[in-house]
Amino acid sequence: MKFFYSPHYRSLQPIVASSEFHDLVHVLLSCQEPPTLRELKTKFPEVSFDKTLDRLIASALIIRQNRRYFLGFPVYTEEDQKQLQESDGFYQDALDWSTQEIAGFLKNFATLSNEKKYFYGCLQEVEQGIVYSLAHESFQMISYAEAPWPPTLPAFFEANRQLQNLSVYDELIDLIGDVDPVYYLDQVSVIFERIRKNKKVRPSIFLESLQQLKIVSSELDFLLEEINCDNLKNGRYPSAEKDIFLQRSVLAHLAKKAGSYNTFFFNDNLDF
Repeated sequence: MKFFYSPHYRSLQPIVASSEFHDLVHVLLSCQEPPTLRELKTKFPEVSFDKTLDRLIASALIIRQNRRYFLGFPVYTEEDQKQLQESDGFYQDALDWSTQEIAGFLKNFATLSNEKKYFYGCLQEVEQGIVYSLAHESFQMISYAEAPWPPTLPAFFEANRQLQNLSVYDELIDLIGDVDPVYYLDQVSVIFERIRKNKKVRPSIFLESLQQLKIVSSELDFLLEEINCDNLKNGRYPSAEKDIFLQRSVLAHLAKKAGSYNTFFFNDNLDF
C-alpha cells in the first residue's frame, strides 16, 4: 500500500513508513466490524502501540468513536481509479493537453499539494504521479514522475531532505555531497545566466552536476524546456476544484507519455 499526504503530516512520516502502520490499515480495512482497543492490542501487543495510536487519533488519521476504531482517510482501489478516469472530463481532456497546459497544471499542483491538507492511501496497483519541486528566487524546477525518485534535481534534494540513501543518486552524491540547496541554487543560477548571455562558464562541480542530470549539455546548451510563467494556461480546470487523487492520476498518465519522468524549468524573467 502507498500513502500520499501533504506537508501537514510530515512529522508522522516515520510512523506512516513503518510496517506497523501498514498492518494497522490492513486490519481496519479488513474487519467486518470496527475493532475495539482490546481487539487491536491483541494484534499489536507492543508497548509503543498506545503512543502511536494516540498520535494517529490526534491527527485524525484514526477515528475513535463509541469505543471502536475507524480509518480517518480514504484508501483507493484500481476500480476507483478506473471509474474516475472513464467518467471525469478533467482526466479525458488531459490526454490531449498542450505543453503550456501541462506546465500550468503542474505549477498549480505543486503549489496546491503544499498548501492543501490531505492524506489518502492507494492499493499497490493504483497509479499515482509524483511531483518534486525546487525553487530559487528567480526560477523553479518541477519534476513529475510515474514512480518515486527519478534522476532529477528536485527529487535529489528531496531525497537528501528525507535522508534517503538511494543508489540512483550515488554519482551526484559523490560529486556534490549533501550541499545546501539554497547555496547550490545560487551557484547554478549564475551558470544559467552566463549560458543565456553566451558568456564563458568555468568548469565546476556545479556545472558538472547540471550536465550529469541533463539540464545543461556538454556544449552548454540548456536542455530543459523553459516556461515563461506569464504565458501559463490551464484556466479551464482550476486545480483547487479537483481531488488530489484524480490530479495524481492525471500526472501518472502525463509521466508515462513523457517516458516515465520529465522536468520543467519555470522562469519569470524570460523574454519571448
